[in-house]
Amino acid sequence: MSVTPELTVEGSRDVYAVGDIAAIDANKAGIAGSQAKIAAANIRSWLAGDAERVSYTPAPPVIILPLGPEGGSGQLPGGEIAGTELISRIKGQDMMTGRYAEMLNIPG
Repeated sequence: MSVTPELTVEGSRDVYAVGDIAAIDANKAGIAGSQAKIAAANIRSWLAGDAERVSYTPAPPVIILPLGPEGGSGQLPGGEIAGTELISRIKGQDMMTGRYAEMLNIPG
């Protein structure tokens, strides 16, 4: 779905789209949270009657492919290749579930 830099659906001023459905960012899987913060700020502004909106700027593509808890590879922004040790630290140990548990205030 085509969206504006403010993450509203093209042709609408009060319908927002984030994550995989929003055709604004090639790096879909890891960006929904960042987009949601922008959309939420813009919805709050709209509800308050404020015309000012925040724009989302897509990040450079990143690929993180864990292969088990201690393996994997990836490509970082700028094209740098990430090895197994870094990928394991970033995602391989818990598939980033700890990050989401913290965001949702779920005990570890």
